Amino acid sequence: MYFDLSPFSDPSSGHYGQSVADLAETVLYRGDERIGGQPWTGYHEFDVPPGESRYRLHSESARSSSAGLSTKVTADWTFRSGTVPRAQVRPIPMMAVPPGPAFVSLRATATDGAGNTVDQTIIRGYRLR
Repeated sequence: MYFDLSPFSDPSSGHYGQSVADLAETVLYRGDERIGGQPWTGYHEFDVPPGESRYRLHSESARSSSAGLSTKVTADWTFRSGTVPRAQVRPIPMMAVPPGPAFVSLRATATDGAGNTVDQTIIRGYRLR
């Protein structure tokens, strides 16, 4: 199974983003079993057992605040996939954030030294141009 991830890109034509990440990881799970991991994001290839199963791909990239925006990008995809003949390629149904949104929502979580927490979500926090 192989993946080509671009965590610092948007879906617009010609907007392929690349960046040096200070910390990165991509891990593939089959059910609850860890199949493998790699310490980067981008192109990944994993050997998986034959047969159909449910998978989860976790990808995380972090870069210094000097990058300005998108200092940390984390994504988890879950999907079903099965064995195909070696010469055949079958796309995996993985979603991304849809292009052309009109608003941005924000989510923040925090914990203080005493263990008190807050989890706040602001839907339609601001409008995009």
